[in-house]
Amino acid sequence: MLGRLFKSFQYAARGLRYVFREEENFYLQVYAAGLVIAAGWILDITRTDWLFLIFAIVLVLGSEILNTILEDVANELQPNHHPLVGKAKDMMAAFVLLSAMAAFLIGCFIFLPLIF
Repeated sequence: MLGRLFKSFQYAARGLRYVFREEENFYLQVYAAGLVIAAGWILDITRTDWLFLIFAIVLVLGSEILNTILEDVANELQPNHHPLVGKAKDMMAAFVLLSAMAAFLIGCFIFLPLIF
């Protein structure tokens, strides 16, 4: 049982390495998350604020991973342009955008009162 658990962590780590290496947006989002975490640490935000920030970071990174999955699978199954595939990719990109906008607003609510 412990071996299967360890193997599942290896698969997850391989997936993170892939998305980190292959997706420039993910790399930039991880960098931004690092800056946000550093700012939270420096400004000594509350535990509740940390919960919101962690949620926002995971939402953005998770949506980017889902977007990458959809794009990779869609491109493999339908290498030529197909309107339905294009629509699905656009909607997934919209989900990433909405996640990033929500994270930005959460960051504004948390950090702006502390800065000004």
